[in-house]
Amino acid sequence: MSSSALCGLCIIILLIGSAAAADVPFVFDEGSSSITGCTSAQLEQASSISSDLAGVPMLSAPSDGEVLEFPVTGGGNAPEGTTEKKVIDLKIEFDARVEPENPRVNDEAVVLALKYPGDLTVDQIASIYSYLKNGDGSKKGWGYVRDPRGIDYLRYANASLKLGDRANCVGGGDCDDFAILMSALVESIGGTTRIILARNNSTGGHAYTEVYLGQLGTKNSQVEDIINWLKQKFNTDKIYTHIDTDTKDVWLNLDWGADEKGNAHPGGPFYQGDKHIVLCIRDKYGKTPLKLPVKSNEPPKLISLTSDKPSPQQAGTAITWTVEAKDSENDPLVYRFLLRGIAVSGWSSDNRWFWATTSDDIGENQIEAQVRDTKHAEADAFDSSKVASFVIQDSTNNNQIVPSQLDQYSTSTSGGAPSPSAPPKSPEYLGLQTPSAAAYPPPSTQEKSQILMKSDEQSAYSAAPQGFMANATSPTNQQMIVPSGVNAPNSLYVSYAPQTVAGCNIYSNLPDWLNTAGSGSIWFYEWYPNGMLDTQYAGSVNYPGWYKRWFFADVPGWHILQYYCNGWSNYAYIYVYGPGG
Repeated sequence: MSSSALCGLCIIILLIGSAAAADVPFVFDEGSSSITGCTSAQLEQASSISSDLAGVPMLSAPSDGEVLEFPVTGGGNAPEGTTEKKVIDLKIEFDARVEPENPRVNDEAVVLALKYPGDLTVDQIASIYSYLKNGDGSKKGWGYVRDPRGIDYLRYANASLKLGDRANCVGGGDCDDFAILMSALVESIGGTTRIILARNNSTGGHAYTEVYLGQLGTKNSQVEDIINWLKQKFNTDKIYTHIDTDTKDVWLNLDWGADEKGNAHPGGPFYQGDKHIVLCIRDKYGKTPLKLPVKSNEPPKLISLTSDKPSPQQAGTAITWTVEAKDSENDPLVYRFLLRGIAVSGWSSDNRWFWATTSDDIGENQIEAQVRDTKHAEADAFDSSKVASFVIQDSTNNNQIVPSQLDQYSTSTSGGAPSPSAPPKSPEYLGLQTPSAAAYPPPSTQEKSQILMKSDEQSAYSAAPQGFMANATSPTNQQMIVPSGVNAPNSLYVSYAPQTVAGCNIYSNLPDWLNTAGSGSIWFYEWYPNGMLDTQYAGSVNYPGWYKRWFFADVPGWHILQYYCNGWSNYAYIYVYGPGG
């Protein structure tokens, strides 16, 4: 569907009568930190000087008895006469077609809202918007079909859904049909909507829906917090709204147009026009503001598992293991330790385990730490875990085994992550030279908050030094080391493509570039210098292509990275320099 397609609805522009409005378009951007205390004049001035709102007029709100005169165009390119209609008659037509009481419409909306907990939350509205615009795994998004020539046809919401059922999409029609269905679904879960009828003398007419966010400056108002949530959720610094300069009521744009980055989302840019008229839907009922998403209680995350002595040690050595975990709600945590798969401690608030090694421990040992907050996992299960390898040597044997001779990396996973078929080869085994430390600017706050971001090939390669290409004579830093005997269709690069070996300083960040060969869940694997394996669920991707994430250098020494997405990637090696360089 093209957002530039002309819509059949060309209502307006002549008002037989007059209409006053104090409803201005407003962009919440980086410069609008708080506007609660702004006067009406200040809001109008901010709207009028915004370059993002050039060509977007203030809203007109005619009374019910006023008459609109508009050209009849339908699917044609030129008007075929004009017609007049009272505002109240037009509102009755739209109200009838919005039909939130229709079981088919209401059921569709409730199913979309139930994906997110809470009562009329902004993420439920985002769920409805995303479904109409993009579809889901089983249906395509909205399909644009213009009206017949000479007819402005307004389709009932349930009829749009039925058309979608037959065409394997969410619905179809022109802009007014999209606006009606959007309004219907939002109204079905208790939201308050209005439909804007826009006229552009150069390109024709348009219609779009807005949802009521709430009133600025009132007790318990969440408007600005919702705006910030939208910015973070959709990776944008601009959210487009209308604000009533008298009441401070705020309405969020739900039009289908994409922003300057090519993304369509709630709060995207406005349609430019010469006149915009507002029709309030079901306005005999009071307005209901939106709420922030319900903050669910998150399970704890086990951050690290460390020993007070390095591996290997001789039998008889006392070793203390310590875990660090984080819980966003600061819930009380309990821990448990396992040695070679057998519990050696009960659940306890003590995050340490004292290991008095004996001759029974000679060889490689797997130490696992588990954590829970008693609010998620069942009675004897855990919320998060980490595994580390540790070698105990025979103190009577002079032929000591050194770590480089061992298969020292763990393959134990948790949380449903696929298990590696074999541990990776050590940098020493591969003969890798220690790379120099690369310095990269830290990730932005927005990128730092995301586990995985969509990217592209150009971004991955453009970070390389000038003259460094895939065929450059630097085989060490471009080795594609893959697991033997398994399917490895995916690629992983560090710092820039096509580099697979890099260095950095402690507590710094390096970008990782993922080129996935297919869609599915992405699991990321990181082997630490002590052999411990940390797994992380990075999310699910719907399409093959390039993605970006950030590596954080938290422990000195060699780190080995890999990911799984319906097949394994190659390994990437990063050497982290300690505080002394």
